[in-house]
Amino acid sequence: MQCVTIIVIMKVFLTIFCIVKWTLAADLQITLPYGTIDGHELTSPGNVTFRAFQGIPYAATPVGTLRFQAPQAPASWDGVKETVKDSHTCFSVKNDSDEENEDCLYINVFTPILSIENVTKLAVMVWIYGGAYRTGSSKYNNFGPDFLIEKDVVVVTFNYRVGPFGFLATEDGLVPGNAGLKDQAFALQWVHDNINLFGGDPEKVVIFGQSAGGSSVGYQLLYKKNEGLFRGGILQSGSPLSTFSYMGDISARAYAFDLASQINNTIDFQNDTTVLLEFLLGVTGRQIDTASTKTTVTPRPLPVIEEEHDGAIITKESFELLAAGEFLKIPIMIGSTSEEDIVAATDLAKMEAELEKATNQHSRLVPIDFKVKDGVSKDDVGDKIYNLYFDGVSSEERLGHLFRYHSHNQYTKPVTKHAELASNLTDVYFYIFSHDGPMGNFSITVPGADKVGHSEDTKYLWKVTSKSYQNGDLSQFPTGDVIAHKRLIELWTNFAKYLNPTPEQSDLLQNITWPKVAPGNFQYLDIGDDLVVLKNPKAPYYQSWSDYYDLYAKRPFTTF
Repeated sequence: MQCVTIIVIMKVFLTIFCIVKWTLAADLQITLPYGTIDGHELTSPGNVTFRAFQGIPYAATPVGTLRFQAPQAPASWDGVKETVKDSHTCFSVKNDSDEENEDCLYINVFTPILSIENVTKLAVMVWIYGGAYRTGSSKYNNFGPDFLIEKDVVVVTFNYRVGPFGFLATEDGLVPGNAGLKDQAFALQWVHDNINLFGGDPEKVVIFGQSAGGSSVGYQLLYKKNEGLFRGGILQSGSPLSTFSYMGDISARAYAFDLASQINNTIDFQNDTTVLLEFLLGVTGRQIDTASTKTTVTPRPLPVIEEEHDGAIITKESFELLAAGEFLKIPIMIGSTSEEDIVAATDLAKMEAELEKATNQHSRLVPIDFKVKDGVSKDDVGDKIYNLYFDGVSSEERLGHLFRYHSHNQYTKPVTKHAELASNLTDVYFYIFSHDGPMGNFSITVPGADKVGHSEDTKYLWKVTSKSYQNGDLSQFPTGDVIAHKRLIELWTNFAKYLNPTPEQSDLLQNITWPKVAPGNFQYLDIGDDLVVLKNPKAPYYQSWSDYYDLYAKRPFTTF
């Protein structure tokens, strides 16, 4: 009798075990409109289990006549698609690898919700990577979402086309341009339509990105057809007002012909874009990728202002759109590191040579987007900029002030202006990330310059795993670094959840309240060893730049 009882108990136990195991496995399968996917489970450094679905098709492979064009819906698939590892990456200019492929439009979803039955949907954070619009990918080793996941948010990353595949344009509508930005908008629509299946709330989506990713967030805010797809944005070290975010005076058409000639310089295209496109559609992706490293018109194509058409994403100057209030009026966080361009200190000899040239010819300091008004001397504007940065500066700090100039010109100036313009019509939280620690993985200093360079902030947000750097084990970093990391995670995820980075008093956040930028009262949060509310970022430089553009530059402005 005892043996029979034990056998019955064992059968019941095994039955329950199998049911539980089947249920957990079923939760790793999700049926999307185009087919069923199967994910896997991962565990964060803080021992939080989460589901990962990597390599989900969100658009059709952009080959054949789809090359250079706006994305289209993916093909349906039969059976169950394994989504347990990174997909191909999109072709990058000068970053060649066997992982590159035009079949690259994939999205990744990471969720701490293990079963979506009877659960409260979570806020969603959608990341857009940087890379100067010429490189980048959503690979897990670069952007591991673990630390964000530990704060109960759903995280989404995805690939978009860069280089000529994403930004080739012919200026006549045949290839309208901005395919990479259209990939982003397509991915955001996918998130809105499908994220509920992963436990995410489609009404609580925030998009965020850094560098070209930050400017991409800004472009998506300017695209009115995105209305309702997300409710907030975080722009880190980038804006559509950044000069690295716009083709400017460089001819996109000339670049397209240049690209083709680098593949075959014996063909006479007769300045005919139809012939050009037919040729470019007939060569391999690898040939285009190789040619993109040899172009002479410009090393990379960038976003352009398109002709008006149904699929256009940019049709007017970004600055003028912001100034006129023609953007999605949703809350944003925006800012920069304390010295973005200090990363160029790896080549001090080059910077010393540039300083000497600028000292001898002040007009070299006038930004490329600064078109002087009639009757204004470019030399006089150059003198003013030179005096702003170098007047009365000691010889020991002059090089450091050149780094300041570049940091302000390329990064801080445009994001500050973006914040100022947007704050007239929506909630804006501005920051400067000034905490300098080993987690940022850059340690070169220059007298006269601040210390925290471009992209250091991202290493405090994402789990990064490479041969030369890993931050998954927080015990390797000093206490101050870990605190800065936890604060950044808290502020960013608070904004995702509440559209307010400091919704309540918090010991971790030193009980501060991060104020909004207000017209005539530009307050911001300095994220250093402590959290400190300050006024007027990068004074007196920013106000001087604003005055120079107002007094001496010709409207309309696209960048700033």
